[in-house]
Amino acid sequence: MKKFINLYQLSKTLRFELRPIGKTLENIERKGFLSEDEKFRGKSDVIRAKSYEKVKELIDNYHKKFIENSLVKVHITIKNLTEYYKYFRIKNKNDAQNDAFEKIQKILREQITEVFNTTRLFGNELIKEDLLK
Repeated sequence: MKKFINLYQLSKTLRFELRPIGKTLENIERKGFLSEDEKFRGKSDVIRAKSYEKVKELIDNYHKKFIENSLVKVHITIKNLTEYYKYFRIKNKNDAQNDAFEKIQKILREQITEVFNTTRLFGNELIKEDLLK
């Protein structure tokens, strides 16, 4: 059993916001850290932070709609899907099968990304031009 322990480095990512609880929350409220932070940052920073939340929601909705509309335009042949499924089902692939599976995956990715490369999804142009439309 020991030969299976500590073989790989462990990495973790936090995906959720950190919320203070118990004594930490009481200390933050008692000492007024958050209100001091808002005073220090200034009114324009608070407005910018609130505006960011609204714009982020708009961009997220834009991306979702874009993805939905784009995926309809993707043309994947039955031959490519059949070949993908054939290799996908094989549990213990040999080297040749792995190579063939990677090749068909690359072809399918290219067909999908070809549609996504037709517009701007990020950057200033998205905010200043595309979202306004």
